[in-house]
Amino acid sequence: MSRNTVRKYLNQTVDEISSGLKQVERHKKLDDYKPFIINLLQGFPNLSAVKVERPTSPPFE
Repeated sequence: MSRNTVRKYLNQTVDEISSGLKQVERHKKLDDYKPFIINLLQGFPNLSAVKVERPTSPPFE
């Protein structure tokens, strides 16, 4: 850890540090497919991750 990083955190108050550490909700690549994946896994609970990832249609239509 850099000396400057340590100095920066030592000079901050507890409130400043905690507000800077809050997680930002980010958009994930699979968010658009989440309902489809949940529905697929509810219908086929023993389905492997490979089969979930496999496309449902041929790549070159």
